[in-house]
Amino acid sequence: MSHESRLARASALRQCLRALEQQRTVCLAEILRLRDLFAASLSVVHRTCGKQVCICMRGRPHGPYFFLSIQSGGRNDRYHVSREDARRMEPAIDRYRDFVRGLRRLRSLDRQIETLARRLKTSCETRSM
Repeated sequence: MSHESRLARASALRQCLRALEQQRTVCLAEILRLRDLFAASLSVVHRTCGKQVCICMRGRPHGPYFFLSIQSGGRNDRYHVSREDARRMEPAIDRYRDFVRGLRRLRSLDRQIETLARRLKTSCETRSM
């Protein structure tokens, strides 16, 4: 590869690195802006009671019942919560999901930056005989 083509390739890699670094900065700012996170999930359950004369056996199950799932120490604990508590917790749970998505995006950008930095290093190395 000629010296000029190595310089052009290095310049293109630097531009890509700058763009990725800007994306990383924005992503990190978005993650750091998130507050009041709650690492849990909510589920809504409708159930049948099993009584043959109950309306739930004819297609109208009981509920909704709201359950909060929290994973801790390798186990998943479920707690019954009221509809009002579920509504209050939901925004914090959604923010936590956004936080996790942001972390995944940040890790992906870091891997891309590392890969391009290695390619830049390789393209800048001169081979002498």
